[in-house]
Amino acid sequence: MLTKDSVEHTIVSKEGKLSGTLFAPAQSKKGPVVLIIAGSGPTDRNGNSTQLPGKNNSLLQLADSLVNNGIATLRYDKRGIGKSQFPGFREENMTFMDGVRSEEHTSELQSRFG
Repeated sequence: MLTKDSVEHTIVSKEGKLSGTLFAPAQSKKGPVVLIIAGSGPTDRNGNSTQLPGKNNSLLQLADSLVNNGIATLRYDKRGIGKSQFPGFREENMTFMDGVRSEEHTSELQSRFG
């Protein structure tokens, strides 16, 4: 079984702070990485929603499976959800592309995986 590193990251911007988890095989310095973007609704980095009972941890399980196969992941709490704090931001006004376009993700991945 692979040894894994799980590191909490917070990226601060002028709008707020984006919090996430970088999960990678410990033995790997460079290699493939997947950016996991939560789906619709108030969903956290692990795939859990405040609108559904209980926790399913679907994105956490996906990240774990990928790391077990040598693929690092970066997953994050959507803006205004979990530990990602953006004052005045309303999740229901967010589009999928707001999360994808974010330069914070790109710089985070490039700094670790080049």
